[in-house]
Amino acid sequence: LSDPRRIGLSDRLRTALLTALFRSRTRVRVPGRVTQILPGSALNISEVRSRWSDVRKELTAFLEAAPAEKLCKGIFEHPVGGWMNSDGVLTFFSVHMIHHGYQIERLYETMKSRTGADHLEENKPL
Repeated sequence: LSDPRRIGLSDRLRTALLTALFRSRTRVRVPGRVTQILPGSALNISEVRSRWSDVRKELTAFLEAAPAEKLCKGIFEHPVGGWMNSDGVLTFFSVHMIHHGYQIERLYETMKSRTGADHLEENKPL
């Protein structure tokens, strides 16, 4: 937050397009320049839950401590969506999770069709 950025029209348009894309069921590849965010090792569900909880606490603390006048400016630059303010970041997180839900549904349907496992229906995600 030491140097929040001005959010321009280009950033707003790019963020709106990214948000619409992630709300759709369109498959999206991770941009090549950000492959460091791809998962590198398998985690069990309790580790994922613990990390998710920790990150949410950190985000809450960050948002509560940050001056409001800085949060309304660009605090995060998405490689495709451009600069986002705190509201834009939270919206992006939300649609990103929705998009992952679509991925899980696709994986589930693929697994079901390959195995012919109708019994999976009782454990259907989402």
